[in-house]
Amino acid sequence: MKNKIRLPNYIKPERYRLTIKPDLKGFVFEGEETIYLKLTKSTKEIILHSKELSISDIEYQVASIKYQARQIKFDKKAETATFVFHHKLPKGRGELNLKFKGILNDKMRGFYRSSYVHKGKKKHLAATQFEATDARRAFPCFD
Repeated sequence: MKNKIRLPNYIKPERYRLTIKPDLKGFVFEGEETIYLKLTKSTKEIILHSKELSISDIEYQVASIKYQARQIKFDKKAETATFVFHHKLPKGRGELNLKFKGILNDKMRGFYRSSYVHKGKKKHLAATQFEATDARRAFPCFD
C-alpha cells in the first residue's frame, strides 16, 4: 500500500508560486499555482497530492512550448490527482500551471475557517494546518 501513496521519484518539485484568495462569506477559496519541476524522464502523466479540491486549466510549459492536460484522474484513497497529457512531456525543467478551488472547512486541516468575537460581533478568519499531510487540502502539491 505504501507505493500507492508515494509519488513517482522521477518528478522533482523545486519551488512553488502560489496565490490563494479566500472568500470568508462563502467559506470557499480559489487559487492559481505554478510548480517548477524537473522531470528526470519523459512522461505523459504528472501525479501530485490533492484532497477535496477541484482543479482546472492544467498546462505544462517548457520554454515557449505549452502542453495541455487532456484528463485529470483523482484517486480519493491515495489522495492524488493525475494529470494526463496528449503528448509526452520532455525530460528536464518545466512549469506546471493550474487553477484550483476548495472549501474553507471547519476540520482544522489544510486551509480552514475559524472565528473569534470582536466587540460583541462574530468574525471569521482563514488559517492553515499542514501537518502531517494536510497541505494537499489547501493546494495541489507534493505533500
